[in-house]
Amino acid sequence: MKNTSSHAASAPLSFRRAESDGDLTELVRLRDAAARWQVERGVEQWQPGELDEDHFRRRLREGEVWLATLGPDGPSAGAWELWWDDEGGGAGQRLPKFPTTPGALAVT
Repeated sequence: MKNTSSHAASAPLSFRRAESDGDLTELVRLRDAAARWQVERGVEQWQPGELDEDHFRRRLREGEVWLATLGPDGPSAGAWELWWDDEGGGAGQRLPKFPTTPGALAVT
């Protein structure tokens, strides 16, 4: 899937749980695109290549990974992981957002 801004005005967002190995390449692409966007703006939080298909494969088994698309069969709008506990021992939920382009939807 590729992101095309022309869909944004006309297609409602659809959400689905990422459930198969077929989603892994798209999840890595989205995460790397968000990391490159940050690096280009001097943000050092994420780095391209930092999370690979193995990371998302584990997250598919251990938790929830979601994809947002423009319409049910449309291009990707973003993705996120839902963590029901904090690995660092703190309380709350952590929702990393993977926007695909500047101005793209980031679901919280």
